[in-house]
This record gives sequence, structure tokens and C-alpha cells, in this order.
Amino acid sequence: MENDVGSPQGPVTCGSWIRRPENLNLVVLGRSRRGNSCPSLLQIFSFDPKTVSLSTSPLANYVLEAEEGDPVAIAVHPNGDDFTCSLSNGSCK
Repeated sequence: MENDVGSPQGPVTCGSWIRRPENLNLVVLGRSRRGNSCPSLLQIFSFDPKTVSLSTSPLANYVLEAEEGDPVAIAVHPNGDDFTCSLSNGSCK
């Protein structure tokens, strides 16, 4: 996750912490599409505060359809159970 040069995924456009009651640290990231070959994505990673690093692989991926647009902003509910992502076409997921 150092940079997106040569990455098969689009650049990170937004992100937020997900605080969980069991002291589990998660991060949700929104990635915009890269050309026609890489769709927009929402990805959830675990975060290790001791090493200050994200997991190497996402725990979950959600692929956005082209007509939904790219992720613009993410808001997480304070209890950590839900989040909303606003998209470049003006809608939310």
C-alpha cells in the first residue's frame, strides 16, 4: 500500500478507521477505477497498531459497478457496525 505505481488496482481516494468493541482495528479504503481493466473497490483491512501496518491482503472486497462511480468519501457509524460510501455519481452505498 506504499504507492499505486504498477498496482493492478486504482488509487486510494478515501478511507476511514472502523473501531470495533473487541479492540479490533480495521480500515476501510475506497479505490477509484483504473481504466477499463480495474473496477472501483471498497476494501477492508485489519490494522496492527504494534507494527503500524495494514494486513497484506484485504479481509473483504466489494466491487462497484461502473455506473455507480468512484468512491469519494466514507463515513463509519460510531458503533463500527455500518459505513456509508458516497460515490462520484452522487449516490451512496
